[in-house]
Amino acid sequence: MESDDNVISTVLQALAPTDFRIARVFKVPERFKITSEHGTMSGAVPIGAFQQNIQAIIEGAYRELECDYAKVQGIDMSSGTPKPVNVVPRFPEDPYTIITSLIETFDGQLLPQMTGSQHDT
Repeated sequence: MESDDNVISTVLQALAPTDFRIARVFKVPERFKITSEHGTMSGAVPIGAFQQNIQAIIEGAYRELECDYAKVQGIDMSSGTPKPVNVVPRFPEDPYTIITSLIETFDGQLLPQMTGSQHDT
């Protein structure tokens, strides 16, 4: 989507209450753990630690999504001689990301947790 951050944020937040049902699921990596008196749970972080570890948590998801991209094929004419080009699109170093946290109820229903408009720069 090509637009300014406010428009992108508004669109993505408007879609978040329902689009999680068709979104690809990426779990928290197993190396993250929560330990309590009930034991240790792998693949989980306390909600307060999520933002602190967000890059480490979602970096694998970015790599997986990049593998889904089709290679861009074309011809490079910059040298004056045509050369075939195969480029795999990559996310920029600091991509615009909105994450919808879901709570699973005892009966298996997923409920998106929505907050006000926020954007970390």
